[in-house]
Amino acid sequence: MKYFLFLFLCFGYLNVISQTTENPKIKRKSTSDVFISKIEILDNKTVVHMYFKAKNQKETLNDYLRNNPDMAEQLRRMDPYMRQMYLQQMMMGIGGSTISFQPNSYLKTSDGKKYKYLNATNIPKAPERQTVEPGKRYNFKVYFEKLPKGFELIDLIESKADKNNDYTFWNFYGIQINNPGEKGQKKEEILTEEIDEEEVFEEVIVTENQEFRIFGKIKDAENNNTLSAKIT
Repeated sequence: MKYFLFLFLCFGYLNVISQTTENPKIKRKSTSDVFISKIEILDNKTVVHMYFKAKNQKETLNDYLRNNPDMAEQLRRMDPYMRQMYLQQMMMGIGGSTISFQPNSYLKTSDGKKYKYLNATNIPKAPERQTVEPGKRYNFKVYFEKLPKGFELIDLIESKADKNNDYTFWNFYGIQINNPGEKGQKKEEILTEEIDEEEVFEEVIVTENQEFRIFGKIKDAENNNTLSAKIT
């Protein structure tokens, strides 16, 4: 009897594991600093394990320049010393980021049906926001209604638009999950193209710790007399 019970428990455990997807493949997402590490389909809900990797000032500025190619091109045409001065000033003006999760988010299956947001842990619910530290990783979980069997390609949608003014919403399109259907159920078509969740952009425009000299005269604005001064 104990042996039978042990086998039954093992079978149940394996059955739960079969509804778990580690590091799911994703067709496209709206941001490069949020990741999905695991998706679990439990008896009464779907759990999405996520994390946010806060960029430092240099990474944030490089993202801005990649998204604003005209500005980047103007900087490239500048004298190297002058360009570095502008970049340093821009970096000094970058403030801290904030994160939250939208309570009107949902999961969407390939047939167009939506599965509502239930709750989230370790992250505030919008409009409340949490300030994050540059370079730090923030893990959190988001809970949705349970997905039905047979749907192995889903979207996670925070907003219909990927961006709105200064806010970037966390939208994931074409998430491949382990969620097989019943025997005889037609298998859903799975995408073959995906993005690398740990994609790193090697192009770096901002440099650090570069020293240079400036030559000129410092004058009093009132009488135009030359002043002795030190520039840091």
